[in-house]
Amino acid sequence: AALVKLLLDNHADPQVVANDGRVAMHEAQTPEVAELLLEGSGLQVAGIVNRAAQTPLEAAFGSGRIAVAQHLAERAGAAACAAPPLVPEGREAHQKPTNPLTNCLAR
Repeated sequence: AALVKLLLDNHADPQVVANDGRVAMHEAQTPEVAELLLEGSGLQVAGIVNRAAQTPLEAAFGSGRIAVAQHLAERAGAAACAAPPLVPEGREAHQKPTNPLTNCLAR
């Protein structure tokens, strides 16, 4: 987390998109790093999907980073979790996430 904070403090842009559509939030390994990316940069997780049409929460959940996924879901808030999930462009309706934790940030 200290390195991420140092990078953000020195104006690193966490919204730079990699060739596969990932941004830094797709790779957050701890809730602390996810929080730094959310707070320190104004980064919003809504609408961010990689080429596999995964949100940062889906990427965290799918790779076993459950603490990060839970943190992102909590940050999304109850109102976001109550709304039906949006299906990202290029993803079929039957491919939308069905896990309640993933539904919170599948927008």
